[in-house]
Amino acid sequence: MDDNTRKSTADGKRPSSSAEEEAVKRCDVCHGPLKASSPPFTSQRRVACSDCGDADVAKAAINIVSLNLGYFKVPCPNEMYGCGGFAFRDAATHPAVCAHAPLTCPKCAFVGSPAQFARHLADPDGPHVWADWSFGALAEAAIDVVSKHLGYFKVPCPNEEYGCASSFASRDAATHAAVCAHAPCACPGCAYLGSPAQLVRHLTDTAGPHAWPVHDFEYGSDLMLDVRMPQEPQQDKHLLVAEGDGGVFLLAVGGGHATVVCVRSNAGAGPVYSSMLPIPNMAGGFWRCRVPSCSTPSEFEVHGGASSVSVHPGSELHLPIRVCIDRKN
Repeated sequence: MDDNTRKSTADGKRPSSSAEEEAVKRCDVCHGPLKASSPPFTSQRRVACSDCGDADVAKAAINIVSLNLGYFKVPCPNEMYGCGGFAFRDAATHPAVCAHAPLTCPKCAFVGSPAQFARHLADPDGPHVWADWSFGALAEAAIDVVSKHLGYFKVPCPNEEYGCASSFASRDAATHAAVCAHAPCACPGCAYLGSPAQLVRHLTDTAGPHAWPVHDFEYGSDLMLDVRMPQEPQQDKHLLVAEGDGGVFLLAVGGGHATVVCVRSNAGAGPVYSSMLPIPNMAGGFWRCRVPSCSTPSEFEVHGGASSVSVHPGSELHLPIRVCIDRKN
């Protein structure tokens, strides 16, 4: 009785068929003979000799191919300016640091790498030589060179102190600033500055000087509130915080009118919101309007504007009001 048969009998298992015995004799990777210590063959799992390892064959093959692909050389977009290319694994980082990134001559239409640019300027038979350049033209050329490279340096967001953890290339600073959700908003009652989320915590702190009421809501769902109806110029203010994206809104009621505004600094870059408020004396009637934005939730103009609706509590000092806010990307 051979070793495989003896082992199967000792384990209480039936001996393998002749086809299985023949299959288990060879490694699925190198096709060499298997040693006695190799794992048994099954139809769900390939086997390998000790030299090839006990890893999944397909996974091992993919890893090998992936590692080799990363070293394949690919051409650089700046090949025409002298760059000899880079390893495929560096495709995401190379363009930002390529020493052959082109520069433009401020006196003519020449475009070339920094080395080509220097030779172009210093060529005595060329259209201009260094001696012909004014100090201002030289300074302009130097600034152009420096700016090209400085633009790739990574910088933190100016709103880092307000909670933004983003960092980006300095050339993208203006783009990020226009959409940063942490751009600060001002407190209407003191000198506090903070992101919309920080401002909510500041204004609603029951131990603080403001203690505004705050309510969570879901986009597209009705929110029922009991609001006061103060006389002008006072307003009853309620902060509304959206579940999910944390959008901050203010419901302001005063002078017989109510309005909803979004508290944020970058109104032009963010989502567009709409709100629905009930229309008095009309069964099931609602006034839908686009939600304006502001960076300081202070005393808003809520007197019959396009974004406000008239509310009349009658003889009561409190009014139940239903608000629904929708988000449109």
